[in-house]
Amino acid sequence: MTFAVALTFVAVLGLGTASILKVEQKALEDETDLVFNLLSKSVIPERYNPASFFKKRESNSSKVTAFQWMDCGGMGAHIKSLSLSPDPLKFPGTMTIGASAIISTKLDSPLQANVTIEKKVGSTYVKIPCIDDFGSCVYDDLCDILDGATCPDVLTKNGINCNCPFDVKTYTLPPSPFDAGSLYFPSGDYHARGELRSNGKFMACLDIHLSIATN
Repeated sequence: MTFAVALTFVAVLGLGTASILKVEQKALEDETDLVFNLLSKSVIPERYNPASFFKKRESNSSKVTAFQWMDCGGMGAHIKSLSLSPDPLKFPGTMTIGASAIISTKLDSPLQANVTIEKKVGSTYVKIPCIDDFGSCVYDDLCDILDGATCPDVLTKNGINCNCPFDVKTYTLPPSPFDAGSLYFPSGDYHARGELRSNGKFMACLDIHLSIATN
């Protein structure tokens, strides 16, 4: 499960729900379009800007200089290591992911997932809305979504399943390639956070910062 969350963060950088697109209120439609237009523009990752760029700001403490991750708590699972390359990510192309995690409490349905994805615009992170279950979304039961999913061979060969339940054990994925040839995300700096809850209990959390550069 923890690996599914990690891979979701790398791949999930999308836009709102189908219901949002059907909203009849013109003001809300206009606001949504403005957000989409803003987030869809390619931005040079901050690490490539000259020092003079940061002198114009009060602080550069939020500068994304490299891929960063943090296990942000939970009582059921913990990420012990996580690597992602190339850094910045480049689409289309191949990304390499390595990870290790410990699941200390069996994770099974219902497994609620709360995913937040933000793109940095200027000095501020702007949340990418949830559209068609893609973006900053709340999934009532991740097990339902994963039910029947085809697990990549590289995961199954390493004893990692993609369906519930997720048993108590230590999972290890050596650095492995994943084809991202069909994906495209605008270049820039991103922040993502995912939280898992089961029957109201806080089970796992992963927080990452990463950059995407145009090929």
